[in-house]
This record gives sequence, structure tokens and C-alpha cells, in this order.
Amino acid sequence: MKSGFAVTKGDNVIHEGSDYLGKFASVFQAEVFAIIRASKWLLENDKYTGQSVTIYSDSKAALAALNRHEFNSSLVLAKNTT
Repeated sequence: MKSGFAVTKGDNVIHEGSDYLGKFASVFQAEVFAIIRASKWLLENDKYTGQSVTIYSDSKAALAALNRHEFNSSLVLAKNTT
């Protein structure tokens, strides 16, 4: 299973990333991982500090899990404790 993301500004792709998560990773884990990776990339690039960004995902479950205060996924828990 692979996870991927793209950061765009207007119609231009300014960064892309993909990761192999292993053959036992779920679609949910891949979706959460992609959101986390895109977020980390934005945080690590100072020229985007203080700017408003929008993260688009077609995974309502991943977005809801990242917004919860109780976590059933160790991947989501790890993201929210770092």
C-alpha cells in the first residue's frame, strides 16, 4: 500500500510525496498518513508559515479521526501527541 500527497498553489504543484506503507496497511492508514505528511511538509517550509492553507481529502473518516479527542488508531494517536 502506498500513500501520496501533493501540495499545490493555484494550478501549480509545488511539492509531491509518496511513501510505501507495507503490504498490510489499510486505505484508512494511507489516507491519514498522507494528510500528516502534507501537514508536516507545510510546517517544515518556512515560506508558508503564517499562511492559511486548505487540506483536501476524499476521506471523511480520516479527517474525522484527526479531529477527534479520543483515538482508536495508533497512527492518529501518534500524530496528535507530537
